[in-house]
Amino acid sequence: MKSTTKQREFIRLKAEGKSNAQIARQLHISESTASRYTKLLADKISSYKAEQLQELYDAYYMTRAARIRRLGETLNQVDQAISTSDLSLVPTEKLLDLKLKYAQALKNEHIPLGDAVIDGDKAFEGSAKDILGQMNCLLHRLREGSISLDNAAMEAKILDVLLKGWELVALEDRMSQLEQALKDKGRIV
Repeated sequence: MKSTTKQREFIRLKAEGKSNAQIARQLHISESTASRYTKLLADKISSYKAEQLQELYDAYYMTRAARIRRLGETLNQVDQAISTSDLSLVPTEKLLDLKLKYAQALKNEHIPLGDAVIDGDKAFEGSAKDILGQMNCLLHRLREGSISLDNAAMEAKILDVLLKGWELVALEDRMSQLEQALKDKGRIV
């Protein structure tokens, strides 16, 4: 692609759902070139779409953390209204009904800690592949909003330490095997 400006524009237009023909007309390129760019830039187009979707989620409070935060704020407002209201002006059952509904919605958003952390002791006993699988699951949970960025960072650090530890043990085992092989051949005294 000739210019990064044109490349960014192509990615944006494609992510918006424009056809290759529409993009070709707008950017003054051939349809075959647009088709080739679609294949070459598929990863960047997907990333751009994901970023746009995440911005929408964040803007409209669609992530789990945002929903929990919003429900908690609303529940606090209802609590304040109940504690300061003149019960003769606002029907008590209406305020209590709202409080119960928001408390239930907040409860529905709750994720037990056992579900949100590394699956049992598998990561401690497993292979590097298992740890990488856990990292992939962590990324998925972060993208869907079921874990906060802070918690994800903490879990990622733990997984990184586990992976490095696994690699160190594997390296030490390999070194021991090599030393033994050299001893067996009489090259190490």
